[in-house]
Amino acid sequence: MKFFKSNFLAIFLVFCLLLNSSVAIGGELIPFLRGKWVVTVLYQAICAGFFSSKDSINLNISKQSILNFAGNAESKSNGEKKAIGL
Repeated sequence: MKFFKSNFLAIFLVFCLLLNSSVAIGGELIPFLRGKWVVTVLYQAICAGFFSSKDSINLNISKQSILNFAGNAESKSNGEKKAIGL
């Protein structure tokens, strides 16, 4: 019985340590994301399956203050460009 209790305690401690190590801390700093970013979509999913896509988003982040961003964004969907403000 003593062997069972010590093994159970060891397994429980390892389990708790693994859970604690995977938790993200909300107070961590957001990395600097200033600059130009391009996001390209190669495939889109619908209920019938996947199909090829050529959509993209261009981001130009000029200012960043924690989670507040300023800059320009442009999306391109089906060959049609649309300006989006940040």
